[in-house]
Amino acid sequence: MAYLLKEITIHTDNSEGGMGKINEVWQDIVSGKIPLMFDSVGVFQQGLSPISKYANYESDETGAYDLTIFTATADFFAQMQAKVQTGEYRAYDFDGSNIQEAANKAC
Repeated sequence: MAYLLKEITIHTDNSEGGMGKINEVWQDIVSGKIPLMFDSVGVFQQGLSPISKYANYESDETGAYDLTIFTATADFFAQMQAKVQTGEYRAYDFDGSNIQEAANKAC
């Protein structure tokens, strides 16, 4: 019986060792060793794209954080936009210049 993982999360940082850990996880995903885009028997799953999410920062860019990699179907962003249109979700414009300002707008 073949299976797909929905996501994988690692706790890492931006040190040389942490970046090596991130690279290793990505290599395992691309090769199918971690079955996010390939099922557990090595069959590539059409229409899936990997997406990464960074969360749970312990401090600044030198601290540890969680990196989650999951897959989404091609219509993922269209579905998210539809939820914004119905008011179920909110969308925020953010140019990356002031994260605190963006956070204040979200509240």
